[in-house]
Amino acid sequence: MDDDPGRRSRPEHDADHDRRPLLLAAGTVEPGSAYNTLTQRVSSALGLAVLTAVATVQQAQFMADRSTLVTSAGPSVDPRIVALEHSGGEAALIPYWEQLRNEVEAQAYSNIFLIVGVLTLAGLDWRPSSAMESRPAVAVNRQRWVEMSTIRWS
Repeated sequence: MDDDPGRRSRPEHDADHDRRPLLLAAGTVEPGSAYNTLTQRVSSALGLAVLTAVATVQQAQFMADRSTLVTSAGPSVDPRIVALEHSGGEAALIPYWEQLRNEVEAQAYSNIFLIVGVLTLAGLDWRPSSAMESRPAVAVNRQRWVEMSTIRWS
């Protein structure tokens, strides 16, 4: 413990410290805003690229898995497919191929939505907010407005 009366003692852990808004100095607001925008756009582009790659790989895998089950020759042949192939040629199989493609795409997108949902839940702040719960929403919004109105825009 410091005995200097001129220094204020700081509590070991301030519960509201992590919840306070970060304010920038007046001269750094514009570069800070640009940096924030750049960070958001780059991270969203990278996230979209990763999700697209996962969806593409899953679609290819699902199509390979399911198309091997639908064969026109071999021991596991479906007689309905052989009959369609002989009656109308390969054109008669196009509706079945489209249905297979739609099922594969739906399954891949379903998995992507599951991944995004899990990541969203993992990113939520689950800590209890005692300070925010004790104040009404109007006071919180008014405080934020006052904090934002003190920033000087040049």
